[in-house]
Amino acid sequence: MSQLTLLIGRKGSGKSTTFCEIAQYMKRRTLIIDPGQARAYTDAGIGFITTKEIPAFDGYEAKIKRISNVINKKQLVAQIFGFDLETNSISRSRAFLNGNLIMEDAASYVNSSMTEALRECVKAFKQYGLNLFLSYHSLDEISPDILRLSPDKAIFKKSGETEKVFSRIRKARSFSNYEGAMRAYYQAQYFGLTPEEIFQQSRRFLKGIAQDLYYEKPLATEKDQKAFCKFLSKFASGRVNPTKAQRSMANYQPFGVDLR
Repeated sequence: MSQLTLLIGRKGSGKSTTFCEIAQYMKRRTLIIDPGQARAYTDAGIGFITTKEIPAFDGYEAKIKRISNVINKKQLVAQIFGFDLETNSISRSRAFLNGNLIMEDAASYVNSSMTEALRECVKAFKQYGLNLFLSYHSLDEISPDILRLSPDKAIFKKSGETEKVFSRIRKARSFSNYEGAMRAYYQAQYFGLTPEEIFQQSRRFLKGIAQDLYYEKPLATEKDQKAFCKFLSKFASGRVNPTKAQRSMANYQPFGVDLR
């Protein structure tokens, strides 16, 4: 199953290290766009590949390869998807298929200035059998076209040493504004939803959500739970009955978030 994962973190927060560890953990072959030759990949001994070698990259000799020293990143993306920018034609025989594609510093080449044809190639990553991993320095760098693809997971890299959060990849990590991050996550998740919709969707998770948001009232009865759902609706939308515009935002599917 093809999935889209976003990795967001400031420079030096360990994004390349996280991607490197993920790539080594996964069984499918992985191609990495590594414009800056990140030290994490060099230390792991991950070798290079050229665009001409991509069709023959079967993963038997080495399951992870990377492309660095990229001058024209958008042209590189086109070649990875078998797209010829000059003729506006696609040849899947030249494309990277059925693997993991990691795009470091994606904001500089997967953005709104891409041609429509190339944008459609990237958006069709599932048809190419790809798991797509994109890294960004901040949320506002992410193209709306990418967000409309309903990412399956977002990973926010940590910056600080106060609250403990746990990682599947390494031992305990920290996040300097854990409480603020959780509040932002639940605001995004329930924005535009009415109390009844929240109750129907999340009833079995309400206790955990209440703990995350430091909600101190009891949730022992259904009445208590529905009161909490009213709180969540107002908390997310600014009012218990969201406006029509706010309601339309509920069409966007929320995605999973890790704090590392």
